[in-house]
Amino acid sequence: MRRPLYLLVAGAVVLTAFLLFVVIPVAEKSASSHYSFGFADDYDLIARSLANGQGYRVRAELTETMMREPGYPLVLAGLFRLLGDGIEAARLGNLLMCAATALLLWHLALRVTQDRAASFLAVVIFLLHPGTVVAEARGGVEILFMLGTMGFMLLLYRAVEADNAKSYLLAGAALGAVVLVRSTPLLFPLALAPLLAWTGPPGAHGRRLAWSALLVAAMALVMAPWVARNYALSGQIVPTATVQGVAAQEGQYTCERLSFGRNFQALQKEAAQQRNRLASQAGLRFVPDYYQYFYTAADELAFNRALLQRTTERYREDPGLLGRCAAANLVHFWFLGKDGLATAVNVLVQLPLLIAALAGMYILWRRRPAAAWAPVALFVAYVMAVHAPIIAHARHSVPLVPFVAIFAGTALSAAWRRLHGARLRYRSLKLGTSIGSLRNALPTRASGRAGGI
Repeated sequence: MRRPLYLLVAGAVVLTAFLLFVVIPVAEKSASSHYSFGFADDYDLIARSLANGQGYRVRAELTETMMREPGYPLVLAGLFRLLGDGIEAARLGNLLMCAATALLLWHLALRVTQDRAASFLAVVIFLLHPGTVVAEARGGVEILFMLGTMGFMLLLYRAVEADNAKSYLLAGAALGAVVLVRSTPLLFPLALAPLLAWTGPPGAHGRRLAWSALLVAAMALVMAPWVARNYALSGQIVPTATVQGVAAQEGQYTCERLSFGRNFQALQKEAAQQRNRLASQAGLRFVPDYYQYFYTAADELAFNRALLQRTTERYREDPGLLGRCAAANLVHFWFLGKDGLATAVNVLVQLPLLIAALAGMYILWRRRPAAAWAPVALFVAYVMAVHAPIIAHARHSVPLVPFVAIFAGTALSAAWRRLHGARLRYRSLKLGTSIGSLRNALPTRASGRAGGI
């Protein structure tokens, strides 16, 4: 199976390279109103500053920032130094990281399913999924985040098998590296620890909880330099980044106003305009844009927390709004695009995948112990739960494509086996019927003798 796997990944790399460097540059201008293919979320600004020796800041005249976790800007800065400053460098990096993710996915899927066909199909789904290709074309965090989470999950499964401190420390270090790319999994150990205890062998509950504590300790150790740097910059503990308030404000603003007549991208721009007004009213020195860039770290942190508090107060005034937004975000997480056309395309792509994934999850629930598949299912549910009360759109679901592909591959593999088995049974039955008819048509030895008398 390894040779077909390597051929698949190599073929996907060649095909995707053609799309990234030939097709998308031609179609980018006309398609950009529906999907973003350039740099995203200002990672490139920080990376460019790093590559030019100006420090971790958005612009030379501004303060060092905490608005983005350092993982992707550092990788992107390295790519800029090696390959030149441009989206092509980011796309080439994404292409290579995506190939590595596919190989890791094969090993993880095999551990989850114990089914080579299902694992192979999972890799096919991941590599050919349009969300994966769009993420590769964009200078955003998704591909690196996928690679990191895939590596962490594989190390977690190995730690569960090895059942020793060293393995859990290594898994925790990997999780810390992932959080420094994107902070979403920061609290995942709180959900993971009870699962590990529940799925462990009898008498191992306490040990599993102790190993979970070691995992958290290793994660915190890896994050410590970033936290220490932020404390030196702002005088306060900032474990991840200063965009939670922006995300919460935008999520609440767009949720209240989203309708068939107003597309999501337009509402995002309106939310940014509101942030600019709020920063001006607060008397803060900043550069107005989609994100607000501040001249001091104290102002950056204060504005982020003010936005978070403002959003929290709005939900306290109307608790039903929070419930409605959270419920809507569970749907938006998979389907919501920049406009109506993008949303419709997302539905066509995502809905069959989700149906297949749910079917595959049911099959694994029937066939495999919970310890085999539950950590992956828990991670998918956890990421959705994190986004539900804040903000969600289809781009946020892209990092989960490889995990969902494991379950979808399981369903497709089972369907193929059932269909193949039905064909074999039909051929066997047809062959048996033909042989029976032939026997009935031929005269028996006894009847031949009787006819000769």
